[in-house]
Amino acid sequence: RVTRTTPGNGAPGGLEITTGDVGRARRRVPALVAALDAGLVRFEVREPSLEDVFVTLVSPDQPPSDADQRPVAPEREVAR
Repeated sequence: RVTRTTPGNGAPGGLEITTGDVGRARRRVPALVAALDAGLVRFEVREPSLEDVFVTLVSPDQPPSDADQRPVAPEREVAR
């Protein structure tokens, strides 16, 4: 999922990408930005907050409500 971020506190707006495959994103995003002849100012990986996980669990079809959305770990099947 790609989310446009809004400018604030002197920082320009940008794009935030949420993915379940961080390793692939680390390789593909910089390559895609370079192919578009665009600038990459910052690339960071963040873990989901406890609130993000809770919101996803109680309302799986709704994204986290805060403006600072973080990737949420994919669900895993548990064998019993």
